[in-house]
Amino acid sequence: MVDEIDLNSANGASAQGNLMPPVSAAGPDWQMESLFRAALARTKERFVSYFFAAILSLGLYLALALAALLSLIIIVIVSAVFKFWLITVLLLLVIVGILASVCFYVSAWANLSLTKVLIDPSKVKALDSYRQTRPLIWGFVWFLFLCSLFTVGLAPFGLFSLGIIFLLWGFWNSFSVFVYLEKGKRGLSVLWTGRALINRRFWPVAGRITLIYLAVYLVFLVVSLSRAGFLESLVYAALTFLVQPFLISFTYELYKNCETGVESKAPAFWLILSIVGWILLSVGIYFVISALLNLSKTFTLPELYNLYNPYKMPSELKNLDLGPYINQGSGSTTL
Repeated sequence: MVDEIDLNSANGASAQGNLMPPVSAAGPDWQMESLFRAALARTKERFVSYFFAAILSLGLYLALALAALLSLIIIVIVSAVFKFWLITVLLLLVIVGILASVCFYVSAWANLSLTKVLIDPSKVKALDSYRQTRPLIWGFVWFLFLCSLFTVGLAPFGLFSLGIIFLLWGFWNSFSVFVYLEKGKRGLSVLWTGRALINRRFWPVAGRITLIYLAVYLVFLVVSLSRAGFLESLVYAALTFLVQPFLISFTYELYKNCETGVESKAPAFWLILSIVGWILLSVGIYFVISALLNLSKTFTLPELYNLYNPYKMPSELKNLDLGPYINQGSGSTTL
């Protein structure tokens, strides 16, 4: 009797077990609350290192601004000594090119260092993050340059699509700095890998990024409605400094949820579209320059100024003699 009961109990438990869903290994947690908590914990844990890394980046930008000021002083002195405009223009172009390159370099270095402080598993310190990312700067600068060329080629189609293409590639570019630092990708393969990761869960990633940035925008909008003048500027600066590391951490949590083995391929369609866009831009620039050259042959610069100056009185009115129409006795005019 006992054996029969045990057997029935075992059969019942087996039947109930068949009705229960199978237990699976825990997967990525896509709940906004969980992502928010994880990003907030990461930001709080590493905020001190991020703060000092941001101070170092600010020092680099101040040094760059000082160099720009000294360059301006040199240009003024050279123009005053030589009094030859061609030398001044050439020197100005050289200095602007050097400063732009250095600014691009510093921006890439700061971006890599601030991101590494927040995502490095060893919780790297601020100064160490700059030391460790220094060998990676030129590779990242090269990626940014290629990415800029690719994006500019899409500009005509981005305008025709009312910005949808720009928004789409903005989402696909969200993981690029993480891919560059952690996966060792180089060149445009950084962008292709980030795009492939996001495409595995495109709507969860895009939706959550949109929600978090919309929430941040609403916070800044409330601050702007206060109309507090200088105090408003200080609040903006403080909020930006506090929100930026959280946004990086939140995006990194999404990246970890998508980080699985994925093959990245260069999207032939988008590459062809970018090349066609560059051809269209080149043709458009050629026609604009041709029109300007033809216009310069037809009119001299003073003539163009007189032609398009809305405040210049027409010569017919300027030379018109109003004497016969003025009544000298009453001082009134009769036409």
